[in-house]
Amino acid sequence: MPKFPLLSSFAFGLIGLAILSLLTFSPKETGKVALIFPPFSHGEHAFSNIINSGGDVIRFGAMDNIVIATFNNEKIHDIKRKTGAWFAIDADYISACFKGD
Repeated sequence: MPKFPLLSSFAFGLIGLAILSLLTFSPKETGKVALIFPPFSHGEHAFSNIINSGGDVIRFGAMDNIVIATFNNEKIHDIKRKTGAWFAIDADYISACFKGD
């Protein structure tokens, strides 16, 4: 029996969620992309990273670490690498894109 069953279950769940999000919510090569930055990052940091990477910010999501942006002719992998985002999800699929005002 593993010494840390809760930790290993959490790790497998996180890996499964990452694979599911890659397969299901992968953004199109053109259009709006929801970039999810680390929870401890600020909106200004995410905003400047996107602008410096050649993207256009459309709006912030429900939290400051979620930003909706567009990029011209950039591969998703390159967008994540250049901006420092943890995830890039098709903005049409994620409900966190919409502010609850």
